[in-house]
Amino acid sequence: MLLWTLCSLLSGCEWPYLLRQGSEQVALLVRRRPVAEVLGDPGLSIRRREQIERVAAVKRFARERLGLADPGSYEHLCHLERDALSWVVSACPDDSLEPHTWWFPLVGHVPYKGFFDPGEAREEAHRLEQLGLVPLVRPVEAFSLLGWMPDPLYSPMLDGPAERLVEVILHELTHATVFVPGRSDFNEALASFVGRQGARAFWMASMTGPLAELDRQERERDRRTTVMRALVRDLESLFREPWNRPTRLSLARARLRRADAEMHPNENSGPPLDVADASLFRLYDPGPWDFESLLARENHDLRRFIRSIGQALARTEDVTHLLGTWQKPGP
Repeated sequence: MLLWTLCSLLSGCEWPYLLRQGSEQVALLVRRRPVAEVLGDPGLSIRRREQIERVAAVKRFARERLGLADPGSYEHLCHLERDALSWVVSACPDDSLEPHTWWFPLVGHVPYKGFFDPGEAREEAHRLEQLGLVPLVRPVEAFSLLGWMPDPLYSPMLDGPAERLVEVILHELTHATVFVPGRSDFNEALASFVGRQGARAFWMASMTGPLAELDRQERERDRRTTVMRALVRDLESLFREPWNRPTRLSLARARLRRADAEMHPNENSGPPLDVADASLFRLYDPGPWDFESLLARENHDLRRFIRSIGQALARTEDVTHLLGTWQKPGP
């Protein structure tokens, strides 16, 4: 998740939001403790110690094996009395997958807005509903300061599975390494791709990781990805049709119900899928960028892949032309 708090601090608009979120972020930073101090605490649980030590190993792997930036992040821990760091609001129209965006200096347009208070996030979602949009509120355990200042560890990052922690750290360090202003679609897709590929490489290198569980998770993720990509493709096609609005919405709801049944064939799925879920998936999905082609060109060397991305962006930040660059056969 890209930084939204710093966006707020740099923005000259929405002053109540700026002051509220900025003060919350400062309060969190004031409460952080050096990791070395935390590790010296005799009351620290074995699992929390293992997770913190794992972060150091992931950082070293990211720097030495993947060439990711090391802005000095994750050297401090901020303990939170809640299960999430923040709550992020995103939205789209009910007949389009194009996300609603907010604009901030330096980072440009971003398709989400974060809050440290879930009640404030719900209020923003209600405001968006009044504008005729379909909102989505989701908890997150981390976000990136994009290398402009070190990120602390937040306790919710350490409370989940080890494999999730590794992927999150690599995802956020990718944001600190490669960032294109105003292109959240590219930034999030790239970070998702590197996070997943890098996590597998990390566990294989350590020879102690939950490889069987990773394989199971990957199969399940592939299954869900197949369902969601088909849903996105069908909704995009449907919304382009010249039918009247009631017909488009009725057909979209039917397609969403079918995808929801495919996604959760044997379980209580909770809230049903809607267009906001499809829009968010579309944002993070690395598939349309065909990063696999570039990784294959680089002999499946993730470090060379990341370097090639950086070199391509040094020539142009027009990411819409990058696909052709790495889909062409190499010399």
